[in-house]
Amino acid sequence: MSTTGENRKPFTSWQRAVVHRPGFLWNGCVAMLAGLAARVHDSCIAGVGTLHAAMLGLFTVADVQGGGEIARGELMRYFAEVAWYPTVLLPSQGAHWEAVDDHLANATLADSTSSLTLLFRFDDAGLITAVHADARASGVGKDMIMLTWDCSVSNYQLRHGMLVPTRGRAAKGGKPYFVGDLTLLVNEFSPRQGKHAAEFATLFQVIATHLHVNTCYSLLYEHGEPRCPTSPFQLTMNSSKKPACAPSNKAHP
Repeated sequence: MSTTGENRKPFTSWQRAVVHRPGFLWNGCVAMLAGLAARVHDSCIAGVGTLHAAMLGLFTVADVQGGGEIARGELMRYFAEVAWYPTVLLPSQGAHWEAVDDHLANATLADSTSSLTLLFRFDDAGLITAVHADARASGVGKDMIMLTWDCSVSNYQLRHGMLVPTRGRAAKGGKPYFVGDLTLLVNEFSPRQGKHAAEFATLFQVIATHLHVNTCYSLLYEHGEPRCPTSPFQLTMNSSKKPACAPSNKAHP
């Protein structure tokens, strides 16, 4: 995790996300110096965004919390990561789509406190490959500035009946700062299958008609039955090298 490749720090993390109401909690452990690590907490909960980082978990080096652009930026992260919980893209979850061309579409997600639109890119197989935002708040010292923000995902694998990416990258202002690999994914599913099946078919038709691409959402079906994750969704990620403080890869409560 760094904006300069030569200064990239290994990390491990776990994340818990819910789709009603949209939110997530991310805890990371980043190796900084020999024997020293930073504990980082990033979240969007009930419309409040939080970013807190502390060396050894004791000495605070960053602490930002609030609504406005802070909460919007965290909701933006949540929405950009929907390839890991793709039922958020269903009409029942409030996502609204507008096609740009055969491989691009704008998607809008509304929370009770804000609404945002991101540009999604799909490959020829219908898989999400990248997400773009024209502006996302970023902390520079004590100031918040707006920078372009780009995320990309790759290396899709079948997990729990859904095709999800196992590698993610992020860049702000054109400078990469995050590369992570998925090591564990845990979903809980809703028993309400019939309604979601109809909505799934509707979304499939819209995507296929207006974007002329196949869809990864067909893999929401496992043995012919729709599987719709609700809350919680959990994943753990790490860089290619684990820091000394790396937690286990077991699911966290």
